Order: sequence, then C-alpha cells, then structure tokens
Amino acid sequence: MYSPVHATAGLLLAQYMPNPALAFLVGVGSHYLLDAVPHGDTYFGAWLTGGHAKRRIAVVESLDLGLAAIVVLALIASHPQQSWVKLVAGAIGGITPDLLWGLRFVLDSKGWKIPLLTPFLHHHDRWHSWGHAKHPYDIPFAVGIVVQVILIALAFLLHL
Repeated sequence: MYSPVHATAGLLLAQYMPNPALAFLVGVGSHYLLDAVPHGDTYFGAWLTGGHAKRRIAVVESLDLGLAAIVVLALIASHPQQSWVKLVAGAIGGITPDLLWGLRFVLDSKGWKIPLLTPFLHHHDRWHSWGHAKHPYDIPFAVGIVVQVILIALAFLLHL
C-alpha cells in the first residue's frame, strides 16, 4: 500500500486508542498487515530502484507523502472531537515502516554505516519485505491504485 492508505489506516485506528503512544504503535502494526495484502507494487520496486533511482524515489515519495499529508489533514478536520495529536501519531505510525526503508536506502546509497542504526534498519528491511513476499501473486499496478483510492474514498464517505 502507499502512504495515503497507511496513514489513513493508522489515523482511523488511532481514534480508538487511549493515547498517542499506543496510537503510533497500532499505526505501525497496521502497516505490516496492509502490506501483506496484494496491492500492485511487486514490480514497481524494481522500476523504482532501477536507473535514476534517486530521482525516481524523490519524485514518487514526494507525491506519496504529499498526498498522505492532504488526506491526513482532511481526516483530522473531519474528526474535530478527536485529539489531533493522537490522530497524527497513528498516521505517522502507519507510514513509519516505509520511512525506515527510505532511511536505509539513503544510508546504503551513501555507504554510511551507523552503529546500532544500520543493523536495525537492515533487520527491519527484511521484516518489512516479509509481508510483501508472502503472496506468490500480485494484482496489476493500476488495479492496486484503484483499490487504494476506493479505500480512502470509503473512509471519507463513511466518515470514519
């Protein structure tokens, strides 16, 4: 899934949590569960990290995180009775595993090794990839995008 869906899931689950710390952790957990669902990005990663990887990743991540920010702000506005800190914590938790992947990519591409952090990021990358690799099939990229747009639209329509 992409950041708008991960952030939406984390935010929506956060509304049922008693505090921001738990909201963040539940958001992180929701990320791994959503990534286990086929969502059309199996071959996208190869394209993304192929030629001109830094430029491609910068453009895609800017769009991805920008859309996630817009969705999160809109959902916070539609939940004025909820603590915005708790909702944002859930949304950030929802995208944290992908942010950790991005940090690992940047550090590796520069050849930087930071004690404790680099091994943690490599271990996390293996864990993060596990859910993606569990299904032997995937749906086409365009179908994955449509499904994710429908999920976000449902969140707004149902006023979750």
